Amino acid sequence: MGTTEEDVNSAPPTGVSTAAMFDEVRRERGAAGARRGAGWRFFGLLVFALAVWLISRNINWHDEVRVESRSGQETLVLRGSIESNWRARPMDFVSSASVKDLDLRPGQRLIVEDGQILSSSGAVLVSTGGASAALEADLIDVRPGLAETLSGVEAKELWMAFALLALASLAVATRWWRLLSVHRCPTRWLDAVRFTYVGLFFNVIFPGFNGGDVARAVAVVKRHPTRRPEALMSVVVDRILGLVSMVVIGTGFVLSCGDRAADLKLPVSVAAAAMLVGGAVFCSGSVRRWIRLEALLGRLPMGEALARLDRSARLVVSRPAELVGALLLSSLNHLLTGAAVSFVAAGLGSHLGFAEWMSTTAIANTISGLPISPGGLGVGEHLFGSLAAVFGSTYAMGVATSLIFRLGLYGLSMLGGLVLLIPGPIVGSTPGSTPGPATNSPA
Repeated sequence: MGTTEEDVNSAPPTGVSTAAMFDEVRRERGAAGARRGAGWRFFGLLVFALAVWLISRNINWHDEVRVESRSGQETLVLRGSIESNWRARPMDFVSSASVKDLDLRPGQRLIVEDGQILSSSGAVLVSTGGASAALEADLIDVRPGLAETLSGVEAKELWMAFALLALASLAVATRWWRLLSVHRCPTRWLDAVRFTYVGLFFNVIFPGFNGGDVARAVAVVKRHPTRRPEALMSVVVDRILGLVSMVVIGTGFVLSCGDRAADLKLPVSVAAAAMLVGGAVFCSGSVRRWIRLEALLGRLPMGEALARLDRSARLVVSRPAELVGALLLSSLNHLLTGAAVSFVAAGLGSHLGFAEWMSTTAIANTISGLPISPGGLGVGEHLFGSLAAVFGSTYAMGVATSLIFRLGLYGLSMLGGLVLLIPGPIVGSTPGSTPGPATNSPA
């Protein structure tokens, strides 16, 4: 009996060395880098520097206690250092500056309780509950600096967040595994998981320019050398479906957050509506013919690559069950990621709920996923900080949450490095097939 293409492609790979994997990704990345040019890379570094400057300007580097007065005065800010667990009450606070309204001097110790601030002698200085005090206030808000926010993080919540991120990565791998099957590049689920983790690893080694996507594509092309375009397009379609579901889910959670997200509702709703309308136009054969979409794509820059992507996306759309399954897996991925972020924030002491952190994660990851800075560094942290402040937390809490979330992703990425170091077949050409020559042509 003869060997069919499907039998060959489903056979275990013969293996390829780690060095060869790195060389192939470098070749692909080199071609992509040449097309972008030095100017685009400089722009990315400039955006990163700007984001770092914004973070340094907005973040609280020192601990503060803010008092909003009932008398209509401006917010009174007590600067100093927190000497105990800032999450617990009572909390010890040492003032670092004089405060005339409360007759405070540098070095004076205060005790912050629920609804009041006491001097070390027990005198009530500030109260929100009507007690006799030097100052009556509407709100006493403890705002630890970045270092204090990161201190004392709860390990149990961090482990839970890491577990959820691992489950989210399995949802991504499963989605891509099904898309590979649709593109007639059958791959074992376990190998799709391996390739996904290899991609996570290369996202750290080559941050900011889709190094992980290139690595995933290289791994599949080694398995299916005769179906290079289809293997590469499966990665691109996988990304697009993830983006669509993230925007839609993020919009739903923003709309559920009430007045706190009032300024965000219009822009995210417009973005989601535009994406859904564009998807409807893409799926409508009559509209496509009316606007002559195929001819239009041919006249655009990189028209051949866009036409190939169009065919690949239509292939997925033509199979509604696979499309719905991919969107459901995408939604699962984003919900698990949002839950992981909310656990990180809870471990840091945040009082915001899942809806607020899910909204923050969706918006921040959508924008920072654009190739405007290396790996979204700086941009993601600034977005997390700004959005956390919008929802009623602090900028420092958002930045701290983003930093730990990023470290969790880096931890998962290191698992991809272990995959590369495991002896035996990881990626490679299949028995009976001849690997295609390396090429720097665009996907």
